[in-house]
Amino acid sequence: MALQYKPVVFMPLDSADKVRDAIGKAGGGQIGKYSFCSFSSIGVGRFIPGEGANPTIGEIGNLEQVQEERIEVLCDERLVDDIYCRYEEGASL
Repeated sequence: MALQYKPVVFMPLDSADKVRDAIGKAGGGQIGKYSFCSFSSIGVGRFIPGEGANPTIGEIGNLEQVQEERIEVLCDERLVDDIYCRYEEGASL
């Protein structure tokens, strides 16, 4: 059996379904005969974009609070980079 990882990403609520779908299409969330398996929880993400950042949400130097969805999936080691690429693409949706 291949080594399994559990990538976890945090996504604004309005992008979560698109990102979850893209992760599933990349092969994330495959457990036995099941596909597109994931676990999500909703919470508040907080961050301050620093100098040189290019924030999609918020402004440099200001505390931002955003309703976010935490998405967890299992995947084979070979898929980890692709899963995070799907997340990066989704972050700009």
